[in-house]
This record gives sequence, structure tokens and C-alpha cells, in this order.
Amino acid sequence: MSISVHPLLVQWLTSLAAVFVIVDPFAATPTFLAITADCDRLRRERTARRAALTCFALLTIFGITGKYIFRIFGITMPAFKCAGGLLLLLVALDTAVIAYLVLASADRVEAVLGDTGIRVLTRLMGLMLTAIAFQFFVSALVDMHLIAPVPLP
Repeated sequence: MSISVHPLLVQWLTSLAAVFVIVDPFAATPTFLAITADCDRLRRERTARRAALTCFALLTIFGITGKYIFRIFGITMPAFKCAGGLLLLLVALDTAVIAYLVLASADRVEAVLGDTGIRVLTRLMGLMLTAIAFQFFVSALVDMHLIAPVPLP
């Protein structure tokens, strides 16, 4: 039995998952707690809302204007995918090395997830980020006709 899913929905869900892994709210938790250490709960929630809305606005603006910016600067999608893949790979490597140390300082996250949960989550996020980075490379190589497309399972 095969389930038919609209390609736009698949693209949207894939993009959403990629943004979640790239933003990595678990790794951002200690920094957010440190920045808002002197804030009460209401102010911390407002700060979190403002940060999320700013991120959403920037992603939306670039999503709408990105192709025009690329044209102005002569950036091709394969070049962007290669650059993005390289940056994500570097972030993934950095995350895999230091994420546990950073997360361990976030008392609330540690209390909820525990030591084992933090380790598992850190490794999963690092793995997903690495996979996304390599997919950028593969997509760029396909776009440049250096390798054949690989169908999704």
C-alpha cells in the first residue's frame, strides 16, 4: 500500500525539520538561560517570543527574496548548496564535540532529560545535522551533473 503525499507538503516538512535541527533549541537553551538569567518568567517568555518571531521573519523574508538576491550576486543553487553543506558540516562537528558540555549547564534541561537523555539528544541532533550537511553536498553534485540523483526510499 502506497501513501500519496503532495510534494509541497513533503518539501515543507523537510524544510521544517531541517530548520529545527539547524536552530537546535536544545543547544541554545544554556545560552538563552544565561542571557535571561536576571529576567522573571514573563520577561523570559517575551524574549523567547521575540527571538522566535525575528527568526521567522528573517526566514520568511529570505524565502521570498532569496532568488532575487542570488541573481543580483550571481549565486547558483549548486554553489549555495555546497557552501551551506560545508557550513552545516562544520556546525555539526562543533555541535558533536561541545553540545553536551553546553547542555549540561542548563539546569532545567538536565533536570528533565537527565544525563543520558542529554547525551542521546545531542548525538541525534549532531547526526541529523551531519546528514543534512551531506545531503546539501549530494544535491549540489547532482545539480552539477557529477553524480546521478538518488531516489528517496
